[in-house]
Amino acid sequence: MFIDILIPSKNPDENLLKTVDSLSNIEEIKQIIIIDDSENPNNKTYKKIKKKHNKIILLKNYNPGISGALNTGIDFSNSKFLARIDSGDICLDKNRFKKIINIFENKITIDLVCSGIINNKNKKIKPRCYYIGNVLSPFSKVPHPTWVFKKSSITVKYKTEHNRFEDYAFLLDNKMKIYNLNQYDLLYDTSQNLSRLTEFKTAYFKSIF
Repeated sequence: MFIDILIPSKNPDENLLKTVDSLSNIEEIKQIIIIDDSENPNNKTYKKIKKKHNKIILLKNYNPGISGALNTGIDFSNSKFLARIDSGDICLDKNRFKKIINIFENKITIDLVCSGIINNKNKKIKPRCYYIGNVLSPFSKVPHPTWVFKKSSITVKYKTEHNRFEDYAFLLDNKMKIYNLNQYDLLYDTSQNLSRLTEFKTAYFKSIF
């Protein structure tokens, strides 16, 4: 079984190349699908990546914004499993996808596997799911750059109106059954942290969703 990696990309730079480099030579990855949401699809970074790596698919986003980019990648992929990662994030464990596929094979009822992350300050963030009844709480920690999920579990695609909390809405809309893998295998890029006001607004919109 193979996995397609989805990477939304806007204004690509060397961080995107580092992300793709960290995914190289992983046999479980079928394609690395970069969805371009910029105004310059001929960016030199894309050319450098395509020259260096042979699993790269570069798509132009048909519906601008990160939600549109993810939907473009979902529509294009024909693999059983999809994974998320963002430009600037680094895969630290090349065996993680093999472990995750084994988890899916042994736990038939789950839809999505996530794991922990290490931020730029070397702080470990453990995945945790909290529920209010059967509903995933907005205070859960389900780090989206670590996601691997079944394509067949998607009944509702990303919605553009859920800006800043599109991943949380995606989990709820699809009633995803989540498995938390207790390991830290991704370096999370925090160089573009949101302001406290934006974080507060995001938390508010998640709570009323």
